[in-house]
Amino acid sequence: VKLLEQNEYVELISDILELIPPQWVILRLVSSADKEYLVAPAWLAGKAGVIEQIRRELLRRNTWQGKNYESNSYSRT
Repeated sequence: VKLLEQNEYVELISDILELIPPQWVILRLVSSADKEYLVAPAWLAGKAGVIEQIRRELLRRNTWQGKNYESNSYSRT
């Protein structure tokens, strides 16, 4: 299993956030585990730092959740 490096994860999450509808609430960008149970990747132990890096990446790109979201014209009935 190839695990993502932190920078790869931040870039991927930023790409995905641009496609998610802006009205959707994102509940979790990074998971957490007790250090004695965390096997890998080690960078997950720094959850707050990862979230900050995602925030900075979005600012660097001048982007936000939903920037590239395209609504389908169908309706649910």
